[in-house]
Amino acid sequence: MDTKYNIPFEFLMDYLNPKKVKIRPMLGCFGLYLNNKIVFFLRERKEKPTYNGVWVATTTENLASLSKTLPSINQHLKLVKDHNSNNTWLFISVQDDKFEAVVKKACGLVTKGDKRIGNTKKKSLATA
Repeated sequence: MDTKYNIPFEFLMDYLNPKKVKIRPMLGCFGLYLNNKIVFFLRERKEKPTYNGVWVATTTENLASLSKTLPSINQHLKLVKDHNSNNTWLFISVQDDKFEAVVKKACGLVTKGDKRIGNTKKKSLATA
């Protein structure tokens, strides 16, 4: 695992173990990559703190199914659509009382190889 960065929500790296996750700084935040796919975008910034949390990379085709698998995020669900592709994001807010539990569940899906999580193109988040 790539550990040269001090990332927010570091606990999630324990849940992704033993996967070889690459951490890449992006937009003042961090992208987590597995097998050349971005799976999570970690945001913890002073500007616009309502957008702080873990953004889960997915596609419009997988959005409904993944939302059902992670139903507790629906209360704080934010979507950012990349208009140049079918990539989109599910947002797990750090302000959610179940934040760590939901992130843990999302990490479990990643470690099991759930194809609904991950995008191959690096695209920016409109709100980051």
